[in-house]
Order: sequence, then structure tokens, then C-alpha cells
Amino acid sequence: MQGLKRAAILGLLGTLAFSACGRDSPLVSTGGVAIPDANLRAAIAGALGKGGKAPITVDEMASLTRLDAPNSGIRDLTGLEFAARLTRLHLGIDKVDGQYVNSNDISDLTPLAGLTSLTRLTLTGTGVSDLTPLAGLTNLTDLSLEIG
Repeated sequence: MQGLKRAAILGLLGTLAFSACGRDSPLVSTGGVAIPDANLRAAIAGALGKGGKAPITVDEMASLTRLDAPNSGIRDLTGLEFAARLTRLHLGIDKVDGQYVNSNDISDLTPLAGLTSLTRLTLTGTGVSDLTPLAGLTNLTDLSLEIG
């Protein structure tokens, strides 16, 4: 009986922890929000004024209102779904030595789908082609992109 109660309590705690993160993915652990793309993680850490290896918490992600990461080598946006207050996201081209360049190569915008506070999104030169995940972003008033 004790084992059954313990299993029920652990199951309930797991459910509460899962519900608290508010989203199915990425996983949140004691180490913070999982951000698999090292370049995206570095850009977020910089915007938050944190060191590169320090965990980024759900609360810190929720406090992020602007992220500028043009030409940063970003490929995966997983983790940005926790930036609930993000209003401006710049992942587009950057001018380097008189040339416009962008090393961001993003194909999946799904992590942005729930960012309803987003008003400005720059994706020029990223290679993105499927804008379907942006359909519900009703506050988005400024979208910059190129579709090849």
C-alpha cells in the first residue's frame, strides 16, 4: 500500500511539474529550459545578461521581451516557446563589411506558434518557407522575410 501511495504522489508531482511548464516541449529540468541550439542559447543568455553556461529558467525566458540574433548560426528555435512576453525577434540579415549576410538557417517556426505578444519578426535570409506556425500571431504587425 505504501508503494502505491508513493507512486501516486510521484505521478501527481510529475503531472504538476509538467503542467507548470505550460507546454509539451522542450523539457524543463532543474537545469533550466532545454535550448538545444548552442547559438540560440548564447543569444538568449546574452540578452538576459547571463553567462554562457548558467541555466536559463522558465521565469527568465518569460521575462525576455526582445531578442536580436541576426547572422548567429541559429538552426533550431526550440526553447523560444517559453519566451511568452517576447515582442521583437530579429533573426534576419546583418551587414558585415558592406555585405548583407545571414548564417541563421531556420526551417521550423513551430516554437514561435504560441508567442502571441510578438509584434515584430525579422526572418530575412533565414531560408524559412513554411509560415503556417505564425497564423495565430494576431499581434504580429511587422514581418520581414524573403522566400526563395
